[in-house]
Amino acid sequence: MEKRDNQLKEIRPLLSHLENDKEKTVEEKFQNTVLRPILKFQHDILMAFITEKVVNKYRIDIIKIHSNDLGLKVKKELMNNQTLRNQVFGLLVGLFTIDEYHDYLKNETEYRRRIMAMVVERYMSSVT
Repeated sequence: MEKRDNQLKEIRPLLSHLENDKEKTVEEKFQNTVLRPILKFQHDILMAFITEKVVNKYRIDIIKIHSNDLGLKVKKELMNNQTLRNQVFGLLVGLFTIDEYHDYLKNETEYRRRIMAMVVERYMSSVT
């Protein structure tokens, strides 16, 4: 397992501007040291996944629709569609180390909320 954990950490992008925040809560530290690098690493697949599962499924014209409306539609679908939401979590949680996974389980509800907010924000910033 240690080999897998090391390999997972090695493939993540370094976000050095987020590492030296000593005043942060446990949740913020986890978000900045684990979630954000994994989201950055998985950005392309997440964007393709959301486009395929939400935008194409509902034939949303991302050129004609206002970006706020697109964000609301994507957010609504991610919040209401349990299967879709779990697939997004799977794309991210699968890249946790064992220790990170145990930390995630201690406050899963909060981390899931943060993940969804960051995924929607990433999607919005990538299409505008």
